[in-house]
Amino acid sequence: MKKTYLYLTLLCAVIMFNGCSKKSSNNTINYTVNGLSDVTVNQYFDTSIVVVVGVAFNSGTQEAVTLTPEVDSLPTGVTVDPSTLSGTPAYAGTFTFKIDGSTPAGTYPILINASSASSGTRKFRFNLNILANSNCDGEIASVSAYTVTNIYAGDTNTYSTIGYIASNTTNRVHIYTEFLDIVATLNCTNSTLSFPADSLSGISAGTGTFTGHKVIINRSSYDYYNPTVGMTTLTTTFTR
Repeated sequence: MKKTYLYLTLLCAVIMFNGCSKKSSNNTINYTVNGLSDVTVNQYFDTSIVVVVGVAFNSGTQEAVTLTPEVDSLPTGVTVDPSTLSGTPAYAGTFTFKIDGSTPAGTYPILINASSASSGTRKFRFNLNILANSNCDGEIASVSAYTVTNIYAGDTNTYSTIGYIASNTTNRVHIYTEFLDIVATLNCTNSTLSFPADSLSGISAGTGTFTGHKVIINRSSYDYYNPTVGMTTLTTTFTR
């Protein structure tokens, strides 16, 4: 009789264990995330990368899976839209990564968090490769006009006009507005520019920075709009 009770007890224990294990497995979603592959772009060129992500259902209980890019993992100059994607697998969506041209050359891991109620958070990644560009004059040269703002240090006003930037030779550009006419040399490595003084036009030497859509130039200039300011630093910004 004791053996019979022991057998029944062990049998019940096995049944309960198997039942609990099976129930736990069924309640945890098993899914895969597809579409995350490495992307390569050239430095300085403003561009958008559309990443099509698919979430496939494998087994378990159906429930929502949310994909969220880690904003802290994005390099300087890179943004993403939308901030999250969510749905019940199988589903697909797109993330658009915008690169404004200021991102230094290099390889950057982009992290995507996938989370669900039963399985917690899993991390997925792809690499964004930005190649160094040794010829960057074509990046800021444009047949269309730039919007130009002039801000004199010590003057509370902003003076606006239009300007143009055209390729001169390799890594040199002709920059001109109604009050500025220079040829600047570009440093593609650190996204800076410089130009010498021109005694004939009265333009002093200056320096600046550039990205794919903006050029900022700093130089000394007399404030003709507000003569009480006199000679000061002039910051001229070209935006398109």
